Parts: sequence; C-alpha cells; structure tokens
Amino acid sequence: MEAVEHLKRLALECRFTSDINDEFFRKRFQALDCRYPRRRPFVPHAMECYGKEDPAINRRTTQLEMNPASVIQPTGREFRMRFGSPWGWLLVVLFAWTGCASSDQSEAYSGTLRIDAPDLGSVLGGTVVDLRVQDGDHVRRGTLLARFDDARQRAEEAHADAEQHRSAAQLALLEAGTRDADLRRARAQEQEAHQHVVRSQADAPVETTSATADLQRAQADLSRAQATKSQARRDYQRAWSLWSSGDLSRAAAEAARLQERQSQAQVENEQAVVTAAQRRASFIQASVNADVAAMKAAYRTSRETRVALDEGARPQEIAAAKAALQSAAAQLNDAKAARAQLVIRAPADGTIEDVAIRVGDVVGPGIPVMTLIPAIDPYVRVYVPQRRLGSFGLGKVVRVRSDAFPDRFFTGRVEQIDRQAQFIPRDVQTPEDRADVDFGVKVSIADPQRLLRSGTTAEVLP
Repeated sequence: MEAVEHLKRLALECRFTSDINDEFFRKRFQALDCRYPRRRPFVPHAMECYGKEDPAINRRTTQLEMNPASVIQPTGREFRMRFGSPWGWLLVVLFAWTGCASSDQSEAYSGTLRIDAPDLGSVLGGTVVDLRVQDGDHVRRGTLLARFDDARQRAEEAHADAEQHRSAAQLALLEAGTRDADLRRARAQEQEAHQHVVRSQADAPVETTSATADLQRAQADLSRAQATKSQARRDYQRAWSLWSSGDLSRAAAEAARLQERQSQAQVENEQAVVTAAQRRASFIQASVNADVAAMKAAYRTSRETRVALDEGARPQEIAAAKAALQSAAAQLNDAKAARAQLVIRAPADGTIEDVAIRVGDVVGPGIPVMTLIPAIDPYVRVYVPQRRLGSFGLGKVVRVRSDAFPDRFFTGRVEQIDRQAQFIPRDVQTPEDRADVDFGVKVSIADPQRLLRSGTTAEVLP
C-alpha cells in the first residue's frame, strides 16, 4: 500500500497538463484573484497566488492529494481512464516516469519571477508642473522624473535662510565683545547723565523758593484783607447802632455798610490768589521732583550700560545665541528637505511604468504616481518539501527555466531559505503529513541581458 501511495505522489509531482474538476478550488482561486493554475494544482508551492496564501487551500490540497482521482481529469489526448483503478494508476506511473526522465531525473519547483519595483510619489503632493517621462522610458539613477509646484516651499526656505543669517550675526556680535569706541561713548553718556542729576538738584531749590515766596506773599495779603474786613464789619455795626439811635446820619451808615462789603470782596480775592499760589507751588515741586527722578533713572541706565560693556556678554547670552542659531539652521534644513520632496528622481537605473499623472494634475500627499522597474536581476520564490530540502543550500547554483523561454536555462543562486515551514498539519504523524511540510526558498537569477519579466512563471531545478 505504501508503494502505491509513493507512485501516486510521484505521478502528481511530475509535470503534465490536466484540468481541475473541483468547485472548491475554482471558488477559492477566484476569491484570491489568482491565475487559474493548470499545472501541478495540488503541490503547495504551486498554490502561490502573487504572495497570497490561503490555509483553506492548503488543507484541501492535503485532502485531495490522498485521492487525486477526484480532481484530475486528463484530456483525451493524455488519458481516457479513471485514476481509481490499479491499471489506470500503472499507466499514470509509466507516464510520470517518462516525464521525470525527460527532466534529467530532477524535480522542478515552480514559482513566479519577482522584481522589487518601488512606487514613486511625493510625501507632500501638490500640482504637477513638470513631467519628464512616460511609460517605457529607461532612466538612470538621479534622473528628474517629475516636479511639483514649490513656490510656498521656496518662500519658507528664504525666510529660514534670513533667520539663520540674523542669528549668526547676533552670535558674532556677542562673541566679538565691546569695541573701545562704544565703551568711551558709554562712559561719556554716564558722566553727562550724572551732571544732569547734579544740575537738576541744584536748580530745584531756586524754583521751589520762588514759588514758596509767592505763596507767602499771597497768604500775607490774605491776612491783611481779613483784618480789614474785621475792622470794616465792626465799623458798620457801630454806625448802624448810631443811625438807629438817631446820632448818625443815614448816609454815614450806608458808607460804613459799603466799606464792609468791599472788605469782604477783597478777602475773597486774596483767598483765590492764595489758592493759585498753593497750586503753583505744588506743581513746581512735583515737576522738580519728576525731573530729578528722570535724571537719576537716566544716570542709572547709562551706568548699567557702561558696566555691561565693561564686562562683555555673559556666557548664558552666548549660549542662548548659539541655540538660536542651531534652531534657525534646523528650520532651514527642514525647508530644504520639504522642497526636495516636491521633486521625484529615479532612485536607481530602470524602466518607468504606470505613469498616472499629467501636467496640471493635483496629487495628494503620499499617492504613488509611477513605478520604477529597476534594472536588477529578478528572483523567484519556490516551496520545497522537507524531504528535498537537502538539495538546496545557501549559495548553491541552480538552473532556472522561464515559461517565456522554455528552451533556455538561466543560472540561479539560492539566497535565502525560510527557517519556518509554510504548511504544517495539526498532527504530523504519518509519512504523508511529513511530506506536506514545505519551506520557502528564494533564488536570485542572473539575467544580464534583462530578458526576464516580473510576473512570469519559472521552474527551479536543483
């Protein structure tokens, strides 16, 4: 029984054309948007659908490999038989043996050629103002491909550059120290301010003395007017008493009354003069005090300026100026980097494909606008059963045949072997289960003439 199972597996692993008669596989491949496989549909490494894996397909594969007759229906030209009968399996084994012999007694592992092609675009996006390439153009590394509007970024860069120059000038001024001419000027200003303080203090008593004398004269005049008023009032009262008794004429009494009223008006007038003199004296005193205070403040300022010039810039001021210069330089670099993001250049030699923009288009940030197919050797990833893993080793040279060039072999080299299996059943107990454990192998292909295309199928022969 084990020999029959081994012959079944040998027949399945050899290459022959067959149709798939399994609705499960059809639906799963359509859901994964994969190409409909027509060769070796049950081998796990043939299940690669552009880098996608489906555990359901792997499980179904394991089940169907145990009963291949349920899914394989050879065409009329190949076989008109049922796989379930022993005689039918004998013919299948003979066919497989012939196919394997024609392949130089070595197993072939299928995969899809890949070339890591970067999508190009701008992190910032914007309006396309220049487009230099179209589909199929060959470019060199650093070639200008497209450019976006950078008016705003150029303005920001100019502002950052001016700020950097200003910060550098301020730092240089602090580090240079005080010039002798500036120090002499500061000392002269300090002396002049001191003289102003002395002069204002000397002039203050003169101005305040004059105002005080005027106030005193006004107060003396007020005192005399008040005395006159008091005498006039007493005279009026005596005259009124005499007139009432008939000892004084009415005219004399009226004259005494008029004199009393005039003395009252004189007192009010002198009181106004005193009030004005008091206000003037207060104003003069306040003005003198303010002038003296201003002169003293100017003197203190000039003195502090002279002392600062004598001592020079403090270490903290120089450190702050250096930090400001570094910040300005960082802003300038950021502005230059932002402007560079608006230019798309080729990161490597290669061919441009999928150009999706035109001049005048507005593109959002981070949206790919074209693809660069680099001029590098492609690679293929195949899946090798663990029982055949010993045929592959890092750096081993293998043969690769592309379906695009079926009569030609390319030289490949094993670059990487997965450390973990791609398909492991839940319980690895039977020999059949152990045979289903596959490992991914990456093979780089030497293609100096750049004949191979990404996406084409190929076979790796160890």
